[in-house]
Amino acid sequence: MSLRVTGDLSVTGEISANTLTPSDASVTNAKVSAASGSEIDADKLEHIHRYFTDFDDEFDATPAGSVEKIVYRARAAGNVREVGFLLTDTGTDVNIDFDCQKASAGSKTFSSILTGTPAVTITHGDTDNTASLGTISGSSLVAGDVLRLDMTVNTSTGAEGPLGWVEIDETPA
Repeated sequence: MSLRVTGDLSVTGEISANTLTPSDASVTNAKVSAASGSEIDADKLEHIHRYFTDFDDEFDATPAGSVEKIVYRARAAGNVREVGFLLTDTGTDVNIDFDCQKASAGSKTFSSILTGTPAVTITHGDTDNTASLGTISGSSLVAGDVLRLDMTVNTSTGAEGPLGWVEIDETPA
């Protein structure tokens, strides 16, 4: 037996069902109680975080040399969703290589999770303040994995403001 109600249905007690499928976007933040015990479990939420580094340069400073920055240590399993880099100003004679490297839990040996050698290169021909994204070849993480962003400056005349980031989808612990 089935019953279809078109329109509003008001119930003063509880509704019990084997399956309840709310329509898209019908359960909103305002519909979730803040009362203790009625919170949505963490494993039902997406935990997406972005971790940044400026490679220890000011936004208007010209990068020089090679810099390696640890940006993330996994607290739980997860996946790398995006790795990107940009320069505020791509200068007049610029060739800077970037990479994202991972060390497995318990190891101090890093290897690239991006395809290509170099993984990402920004030159004067690239647009100022525009993201250059790496192509991810090894996205999975386990607890204890460490991510490092690397910048290798080949030439940097007039370049300013390096920025690198990694976006992680972390499984709640």
